[in-house]
Order: sequence, then C-alpha cells, then structure tokens
Amino acid sequence: MIQEDKVFLNTNDFAEPFTVTPVSGSAKTINGLWRTENSPQSIGDVTVINDSPQVEFATADSLTLVKKSIVIRTGTNETFYVIDAGVDVDGFTVKTLSRTIP
Repeated sequence: MIQEDKVFLNTNDFAEPFTVTPVSGSAKTINGLWRTENSPQSIGDVTVINDSPQVEFATADSLTLVKKSIVIRTGTNETFYVIDAGVDVDGFTVKTLSRTIP
C-alpha cells in the first residue's frame, strides 16, 4: 500500500517543489501542496476562506520552518514568509504564509 505522503508530495501527482530557508539554517528544496489565498477549505461540515496563502509539507521535512522562515514557490519564483508554523496532523503541517516579513 502506498503511503499518502508518497502520492500527495510527488511532483508528478499533486505537489510542487519549494525552496525553504529556516531562520537559522541553510536553504533546501522540499515538496509541498500549495493553497492559494482566498480559496475555500472544508473543515468538517464547515467551509472557511483563508486570506493568506498556505503550503502543506511533510512535518519531518519542515520542523525547522518557524515564523519568519523563507518559502520560495519554485515554479513562480514568488517569495513568502512563514507567519504561522502550524501543528502536525497525521505527518503533515500547514504553514501559513505572507508576502511581507512578519
């Protein structure tokens, strides 16, 4: 059986590469799932709109990404900054981003 992270974080399926730089560390490339700002998200029976872009990473790959860490969306070369580091949910963590330094 294939693990979810192998499918969701595969760039041939759903994911895209991001260059991430922790506040105190070196840049590296990891795959993640992009969520555009102002896109609806279902949380149980409720749909919410988040006005900030988000990216979902495997928690093991993104433990060092704390507030003010840099995330570059490789495909568009857009730079974002982590404003909320998120919590682990089943091996994935959603990072909330901003286009300006927090």
